[in-house]
Amino acid sequence: SVLRALEATAVREVKPGLLRFPVWPARWAIAIGFAVLACEYSARVWEEWHSTPTAASLIPSMPSELQRMVGQQGVGPQSRIIDTLDRLNENERES
Repeated sequence: SVLRALEATAVREVKPGLLRFPVWPARWAIAIGFAVLACEYSARVWEEWHSTPTAASLIPSMPSELQRMVGQQGVGPQSRIIDTLDRLNENERES
């Protein structure tokens, strides 16, 4: 992408037509955008690898703790779906 931007800049690439529209700035924008995206992903990976885990980030990796929390709430996502389906079936039978 950077090589393509360099080539387009060297020849001052334009889009032919009624108005000659320069293409080379857009090629640089794409190359710079990819570079910024790569830096952002690299920074996030670096931060993730070098951060100290907190209790909140460890909860999903502890199945027994997660089951205890769901048990305390008494309603898990699966039971809510089943309850909703039961109510729909009852409504269909009544009508």
